[in-house]
Amino acid sequence: MDFAEYLNHSSISLLGGGNYGRYLEGNFYPATEKFIKSLAYLQYDTNYPMFHMKRNRLKAIFTRFVNKALRVLHFPNKIRIPEDKLYFFNAPSKERFLQLSHDMFDDIFGPFMERNNASHVVLDQACFPGDVKTDKSFLRDSKSIIVDRDPRDRYADEIICNGDRGFGKDWAIHRDASRYLEVHNAARGYLKNFENDGTILFLRFEDLVLHYEETLKRIMDFAGLKPEDHIRKRKFFNPDVSAKNVGLWKKVLSDTEAKTIASELADYCYKMD
Repeated sequence: MDFAEYLNHSSISLLGGGNYGRYLEGNFYPATEKFIKSLAYLQYDTNYPMFHMKRNRLKAIFTRFVNKALRVLHFPNKIRIPEDKLYFFNAPSKERFLQLSHDMFDDIFGPFMERNNASHVVLDQACFPGDVKTDKSFLRDSKSIIVDRDPRDRYADEIICNGDRGFGKDWAIHRDASRYLEVHNAARGYLKNFENDGTILFLRFEDLVLHYEETLKRIMDFAGLKPEDHIRKRKFFNPDVSAKNVGLWKKVLSDTEAKTIASELADYCYKMD
């Protein structure tokens, strides 16, 4: 529940947060709490030492000191500072777990969709591409769009930002193309035995930029949308702006780096028309 609480908080609070409470109009945390409790066999308060590791150190020391003092002074337990809750979970069947997951997301997005008269909800990175079929099963009637990009440009992008986007800081700083190849191949290993059931659409970032109208039509057909549903065209994704990120590797990579990646990952490199 701690992570759900963090996501629910405002991002401008002292401890940060994900603003989910504001974006989802207060539905996120209650639905998440309901889901957790529906899986729990029982719950109770505890001061198990393991939980102190995730706390602010001063708060943990203060809580333990006050509660110990109250015990020594024989104050009733009910006036002590609450510590942590421990949950025991059942092992529900797959069908039961999926049903609870569907109910949770319905509770989160259902009221939001109704108030906004929305037919679709679009989530960023809701599923891990490495196991998208499993992840998307937690969402009722869901479809996934996976967008890949020329590995040379991904490598160049990480070099430019020194790996600060959290993907390969070590090889980005040291310009280690061989290490990048290992990461790339590991991340895409799922494609070898992947079977598409018609609910997953693979796209190239370059096609979104260079062949915008054709790719847009593919997306709308896949999602079951009509042209009149697209009321904010180019407001959130403008191919004219994103064009600068296509072929970025030509300005950043050395000839050796570019050739190494192209020779090893030829199937993933984008071929210009």
